[in-house]
Amino acid sequence: HVTTDALIVSSHVTTDALIGSSHVTTDALIASSHVTTDALIIAKQATLLTIYDET
Repeated sequence: HVTTDALIVSSHVTTDALIGSSHVTTDALIASSHVTTDALIIAKQATLLTIYDET
């Protein structure tokens, strides 16, 4: 019983750790994707403003 309980507990801990790090990675990817998108939108707006200024 002790061995089985220990295995079950460590298996839960491992699973929780994997889920936790997976969430962190996903959040980081989503955040960096938002930052990239925002940067692209800003760059496009700046380009459009430049074009309007030149005309």
